[in-house]
Amino acid sequence: MKKLFVLLSVFLILVDQELKIIFFGILNENNANIVIIPNVAELVMVHNRGAAFGILQNNRWIFILFSVLAFFCFIYIIFIRGINDKLFIISSMLVVGGGVGNLIDRIFRGFVIDYIKLSFFPPVFNFADICISIGGMLLIVYVYLGRGSKVSVNG
Repeated sequence: MKKLFVLLSVFLILVDQELKIIFFGILNENNANIVIIPNVAELVMVHNRGAAFGILQNNRWIFILFSVLAFFCFIYIIFIRGINDKLFIISSMLVVGGGVGNLIDRIFRGFVIDYIKLSFFPPVFNFADICISIGGMLLIVYVYLGRGSKVSVNG
């Protein structure tokens, strides 16, 4: 499970970064929005210097610190504590993959590239945000099911 965690986390980071490179190039070059589904979904370019929903703008170092701490917490829980529960591993992989994808943006660009805009959901977001959101929901399910108290531990 640990190898799967690493491989899928790295895969998600690579997918996120590749999508950001592609859409950054397309949307900056055309300097326009691209409608995917009329009145539902479009691609736009947003340089998000805040967190979810654009809150706490221009607090880059706080987000970098929080992301690094969260990353090391997941690494500790999985590799040092040896938690081997599939739901926990999958949810952690999504959170880590998405979190590191956005962390790379914050470190090297100074902002996170967001590009997906839905008419029924005001904030613009990206693939990494989707991973973090799904992973976070799965972690809530994991805790709600009480699996945290029954986790298999190696060692």
